[in-house]
Parts: sequence; C-alpha cells; structure tokens
Amino acid sequence: MHAFFEHYLPAEPAAAYLAPGISMLAEIWFDITEDVQSAVQRWEQTGFIRLDVASENQQERATFCRHAVSIAASLVIYRPPPSPPEPVYLAPQSMAARRQAELAPRYGAATIVIDNIPAASSAHIGPKVCQAARVSLVQTAELPGMLATWQNKGFVVLGSSDLLIKNNEMGFSEGLRQAAVAAGASLAFFQITPAKVRAVQRKADGRIDMDAVRADPPVKMSPGGSSVLQLVLLAPVSLHARELAEAEFGSSHVPIGLGESSPVTAPPATLKTSW
Repeated sequence: MHAFFEHYLPAEPAAAYLAPGISMLAEIWFDITEDVQSAVQRWEQTGFIRLDVASENQQERATFCRHAVSIAASLVIYRPPPSPPEPVYLAPQSMAARRQAELAPRYGAATIVIDNIPAASSAHIGPKVCQAARVSLVQTAELPGMLATWQNKGFVVLGSSDLLIKNNEMGFSEGLRQAAVAAGASLAFFQITPAKVRAVQRKADGRIDMDAVRADPPVKMSPGGSSVLQLVLLAPVSLHARELAEAEFGSSHVPIGLGESSPVTAPPATLKTSW
C-alpha cells in the first residue's frame, strides 16, 4: 500500500454500493518516420507481419490507432506531416514476438477504449488488452461541503486518510487513484492545506488535528514546505449516481489487470472492502 495511506481509516457505509465502472482498453503502438519501408522491415524482423488492409481515412492520422484496433493490429507506422502518411498496420505473429517488441524502440503508444476484444486471424495475435476501473479524482478547497453534496447525490463514504506531504512531491495523484480502486471507490476528493511540521499532530481517533494546523499556518506555500493532504473515498449506491459524478468530473482509467489477448474478470457489482 502506498505510504500516503498508512493512516487510512475505513468507514462503515450505510448502504450497499457499486464498484467502480469498468472499461476495456487496447494498447496500440505507433512509429512515425519518413522511411516507412525500413521501419516495416525492422518490425518484421521482430516477428511482426504486415496486414494488407485499407483504411477509409488514409490521410486522417487521428483515426489510425482506432482503425488498428478494428483490424486487431498492434502497430501502425506512418509518415509525419507534411508528407502523405501512408499508414502500414502490423501485428505480432506470436506472444514471443510481442514480448520481444516490448523492448524495441518506437515513437509512442496510445490507449483506446474498446467495446469488444479485437478478433485476430489465425496468422497473428491482437493488441494488448486490459480492464481498467474508472475513478473520478477531484481536488477541492471545500471538502466538507463537497462530501455533503455528493452524499445527497447518492454516494456513501468508504473511508478517509490524511498525512503530511512535501509540497514538491510529484506523481501522488496516480497513487490516490490506485488507492481509490483498492478501496472500491469511484469518487475521491482531496484537499491540500499548507502546514508547518511542528503544527501537525494526531488526535486520539488517528486523524490530524486540522484546527491546530490552521491556527499556526506557514507564511506562504513554498516548494520546500509541507502540507496536509486529506483524502476521502466514496462509492455510489446506484448507476445514476456514478454517471452523475463521471459527467461532472470526468474519470481516469486505472488498470486493474493485464491480459495477453483478453481482459481480466471485472469486480462484482457490489463491494464492501477496507484496507
């Protein structure tokens, strides 16, 4: 478990609730080069084959990855502007070729939300597929008010956490999303309050005394300073509530399992769990 959640305190939800929504994702690699033929030959040497299929939008670079999914390709190679793109779609012939290609240099990759696993031919395998939980992560300056609002909209609190962090700490938002999924939450609110280290103390219930933090604030929020991060995790009691949150805040995909050619099993419709 991430260090942020050493002080996680589970709650006892008042009602059964839904697990996060699940999306199926496919990963498509792409190479952008002026020498498409040489790139194709290099990938063929790693065990990929060229798929002789035509796209209706051969000039629309934004559609290439989506088209690759539709034909169960794992890779699309094309030329950069202003040259005509001349896309070529390829797929690995075996799992060994795909694993070898994981280490091969390439321009980048894109993750595409899909409805079904792409159907590959007997001559090749499809792209990497995984399932991901959808989580809405929201920073707020009014944590109690947001909690009250979304409890009224059909969410229950699963638990909360607070801790002292450095203001220059990077990448903690991904840890927050992963923690939300681990707790079965679809919605995560967090608030950051600048704090002096000496003002941070925990009460008997294990929570940081925010009154003490606010009573002795730092002069300013500096990169080398510290803050208290408060996190509250919530889950919807209905599909309507979950859809409301996703519509208002959007959502991020948090992978919950990787498959070679198929996704993992989704979590149950209702979930009660704690760390």
